[in-house]
Amino acid sequence: MIRFFLLTTIIVTTFAQKGVSQDMCDTLNLDEIRVVEKISFTKIPCQTILNLTQLKKNSAIHQTLSEALEQSTAINVRSYGTSGISTISVRGAGASHTGVVWNGVNIQNFQNGQFDFSTLPLGAADRIILIQGGTGAQVGSGSIGGTVFIDNEIDFGKTVKAEIGMNAGMFGQFAQQALAEKQSKRFSTRITVLNSVAENNFTYVNANRFGSPVDTIRNGAFVKQSVLSSSKLKTGTKSALNLHLWLNKQHTEDPGNMSVPAKGHFTDNENIRSAVHWAWENNHLSFDIRSAFLYGYMKYAGDITANHFTNNQINEISLGRSGNLIPWKMSVVRSTEWINSSDLVAAPMRNRYSVYGIAKYPWKKVEIAMVARQEVVDKEFIPFTPALGINYQINRRFSTGAFSSRSYRLPSFNDLYWTGWGNPNLTAEDALNNEISLKFDSNTLRNVLRLRLTAFNNHIKNMIVWQPQGSIWTPENTDRVRTYGLEVESSYQSKMGEFIKYGLQTQYAWTKSISGGFQMLYVPEHKGVINLEASIKGYYLTYNHMLTSFRYANKENTIYVDGFHVANLGVGKSLTFSNYNFKLAATVKNLYNASYQVIRFYPSPPRSFEISVSISYKHIKT
Repeated sequence: MIRFFLLTTIIVTTFAQKGVSQDMCDTLNLDEIRVVEKISFTKIPCQTILNLTQLKKNSAIHQTLSEALEQSTAINVRSYGTSGISTISVRGAGASHTGVVWNGVNIQNFQNGQFDFSTLPLGAADRIILIQGGTGAQVGSGSIGGTVFIDNEIDFGKTVKAEIGMNAGMFGQFAQQALAEKQSKRFSTRITVLNSVAENNFTYVNANRFGSPVDTIRNGAFVKQSVLSSSKLKTGTKSALNLHLWLNKQHTEDPGNMSVPAKGHFTDNENIRSAVHWAWENNHLSFDIRSAFLYGYMKYAGDITANHFTNNQINEISLGRSGNLIPWKMSVVRSTEWINSSDLVAAPMRNRYSVYGIAKYPWKKVEIAMVARQEVVDKEFIPFTPALGINYQINRRFSTGAFSSRSYRLPSFNDLYWTGWGNPNLTAEDALNNEISLKFDSNTLRNVLRLRLTAFNNHIKNMIVWQPQGSIWTPENTDRVRTYGLEVESSYQSKMGEFIKYGLQTQYAWTKSISGGFQMLYVPEHKGVINLEASIKGYYLTYNHMLTSFRYANKENTIYVDGFHVANLGVGKSLTFSNYNFKLAATVKNLYNASYQVIRFYPSPPRSFEISVSISYKHIKT
């Protein structure tokens, strides 16, 4: 398969010389076009938006989005060991309630309804944004808790870039990254290659065994490889053609856990994601055509071997208008999902048609946005999903707002068609999401201070839960879940003179997620994080400290996993000489050597060290 990856990359890069790539910027920067901000489904008044792009700045090249979220935000990350899958729970919702949109395309796995965030290295994205709260009207199925938007951005210009980086750490960890980019007035292209391997053999105190002996994790190795290609071609004075290609291959071994030793099981994953986007703009009118194809293969070799082949073809047409009294945008989408799996009945297929749109009304100190979506799945209408966001600018520094929406999640193919266990009569989960917020923003020449307080309340009905039916388990629309809580965010940045900068960011979330009177599994009631950063003349120091309260590990709330706090420390130096930039960095992870579990019986690594070096070249033609 890796040969196919390389061959496909060569073909795409060659074809890109004649035109392709996707640019998800709000502005289409063509020389002959007046630059106007286009209306976007990712910018709804009052929605809580976390810009995660800055997490890349001082992160190791191999770091995944799940690791960055766990260390630097109050988002609840569920990680099944160093080589296991990682999912996120936003505002107390489930792992299958977080949408993932890559360059305008929803890439959630429709077989299990989830996305493994350990497969997304930070180096694979130019822009990462997390919208918390219901985004079903904007994105569609699976966005009850929130949505992560991942974009690869490339533009026209006169720049040539190249970068190479290497990382080495404890437990047999090695990573490499290489990037090459060339821009011109009519065509730009970039290719990025990432490789990460680790043995992940480490010792830990096994409190699950009598006497709490020291055990060793074995068979926890992984190999992760990604190739990304982005290109952009100007097709006229008012249009551009774009292409993105993301090839991903991963091998992970199952190390077992504290109670079940490793048995030599492993999982292989391969994904090919491609998206073509043509955008045209004339004055305030815009027209977009997008087409994407997603292919996935997973092999699980355990007590039995299972093979799964997933395919998804997506086509979308959008028309929009900006700059007038009520800017608007409307889209029509057709999606076909089909799968061949050794675990599912026959070879199921699902056809989906969606019509959705947005309209905004900015008036003096008030901005209002309305979003609506109607979807038809295999000739059946699913719940109509509207959303309304309002923001009011109280004065120069204070603003407040409210957001309300309806969201949904379609049953996964595993829920519907698992051989002997699936339930084809399931209906979509239905959710109502509400939030209010108060924001403070102060920006001077030397200091920037931002504060935000958000209260949210969500109701989910027809929740799909697997229940025992005699000797087998089958999914049913049984649970009703209410999630509510408070989020507090602050950010302070300051500079002293030209070379000294420092900053402090904090996040805290109090979350209740109640089903049948009990807190949902692995949803901490409290989670907080503090991030400190300082830089002087190219040297930088970062420190982050994360606190997570205990979590229940069973539905009846009689078994729990202890809370924990973990810190990380990083130092580095950046040096620029002519067109070259050199970076050297060192990181201490789990600084205080905490012994903890994110998921019960899955130990986390002890204190570890890693070092990285990178060299980049940038030349702008005059």
